[in-house]
Amino acid sequence: MINVDCVGPEKLVSVEAFIGSELLWRNNGTVTITQNAFARKLATKYGDKVKPRSTPIPTSKADRDRFEALEPVPKGEGMDLALYLAAMGDIGWPCLMTFPQLAYYHSYLGQFMMSPPRATYDFLLHIIGYIIGNASTGITFGGALRVPMGLTAMPPHFMESYGTYAYSDSSWNKKPKPHGGHVVFRCNGLWMWKAGALKVIADSTMEAEMAVALRCTKDLIWARQMSNLIKCLMVGPAHILCDNKAMTEAVNKDGSSQRTRYFERATVFIKYAIMKNLVATILISTEQMVADLFTKPLDETKFTKFCTVLLNATCGCSAASRQSSGGS
Repeated sequence: MINVDCVGPEKLVSVEAFIGSELLWRNNGTVTITQNAFARKLATKYGDKVKPRSTPIPTSKADRDRFEALEPVPKGEGMDLALYLAAMGDIGWPCLMTFPQLAYYHSYLGQFMMSPPRATYDFLLHIIGYIIGNASTGITFGGALRVPMGLTAMPPHFMESYGTYAYSDSSWNKKPKPHGGHVVFRCNGLWMWKAGALKVIADSTMEAEMAVALRCTKDLIWARQMSNLIKCLMVGPAHILCDNKAMTEAVNKDGSSQRTRYFERATVFIKYAIMKNLVATILISTEQMVADLFTKPLDETKFTKFCTVLLNATCGCSAASRQSSGGS
C-alpha cells in the first residue's frame, strides 16, 4: 500500500522513498538512489557478525582464487541451508536496486543454494559488510552527459538518444560455462544490468562474448521500444562497447562461418540488429571494460575504478567505507 500525499495540482510533493529506496534530489539536475534504511536493518540484524568493508570480498589474489574455486558439497555436509538462503536474500534486494557491482557475486553464490560449502557464508557476511559500509553511494542519474569510458568522444547521436549505450563482456577458459554480463546506461546512470553463467558451452572467447552480446542486444532493443513508448525517441543505433575484436568482426562482416547452431543464431540476431540500425558495436580496450565487474572478482584498484563509472560517482564507491573502517 502506497499512500500518495497530494494536496492539489498547484503544489508538488517530492518523492523521498520509492519501494525501499531513498531518492536524493540535487539542484544540479541529478538524483541518487540509495538504500540507507535497508543497510541499517542489515547492521541491526547481523550485529557483530559483520563490519563495514571496502570491497565485496577480500581482493588479494589468493582470496579471489579461493572464491572462484568454491564447489558444492555433498548434501548434509554444508552449512545450514536456511541461514544461507536468508543471507542470499539480504544481498539480493540491494543487488537489484542500488548495488549493481554485486551482481556477479550474487549470481555466482546462487549456484550453491542447494548445498553451500561453509566458506560461502563467510563471503556472504563480507558482502553484507560491504553493503553496510557503502549504503550512501547508490546510483546517480542525470548531469551533463559524459563520454563513455573507453572512448575519446561521444558516439554518433549520443546526445539525441539521452546517452543510451551498453558494455558487454564475458570471462572464458576457467569453467565450461563462464560468467558474463552487460550493463545499459542512460542519462549517465544504470538502466539495466545482468550477470550470470552462460547457458551454453563456448569453445572460444569469441563465442562466450557473442552469447553475452546477444543478451545485451535484446535489452537494447527493449530499451528502444520503451523510449518510443514514453515519447523519448532514440536516434540512430545504440552502441555496444566490447573488448573482443573477433566478436565485433563476426557480427559486422557479410556472410557467415561454421559455428554451432546456437552461436549461429546469436550471430545472425546481432547482425540483424546492426543492419536495422538498432545497435552498433565499438571495440574498446580491456582495461576500460566496465562490464568486467560482472564476470569475475577484481583487484581493489579495478573494482573502484569501474564502480565510479557504474554508479556515476564523483569518487570511488568504497570511499565511505575507507573513512569509517580504514579499508578491508
